[in-house]
Amino acid sequence: MKIGAGKVIGAVMFAAGVAAIWLWPKPKAVALFKTARANLAVAKKALESCSLVADPFYSAMAVPIMCGLAFATLLTMVVVPVNYALLHGVRR
Repeated sequence: MKIGAGKVIGAVMFAAGVAAIWLWPKPKAVALFKTARANLAVAKKALESCSLVADPFYSAMAVPIMCGLAFATLLTMVVVPVNYALLHGVRR
């Protein structure tokens, strides 16, 4: 029986969510779980696209998909919150 990358990533995401809820206070656990869920979804899609890189016909499509997902995730998870904090004077 073959186990796909989606099932493995889903199991890791579930375990990370359970560990986050048990180990950290509620607001931090929810934020960590949402971030981990988004990052694992991007990782899953990038892993699925890796199989297309070897095919000469689809490699021209797979590489921009993987790079675009990584760049969009970086913008969403890092650049937008940092800019928001800088513009609105958010302190810890």
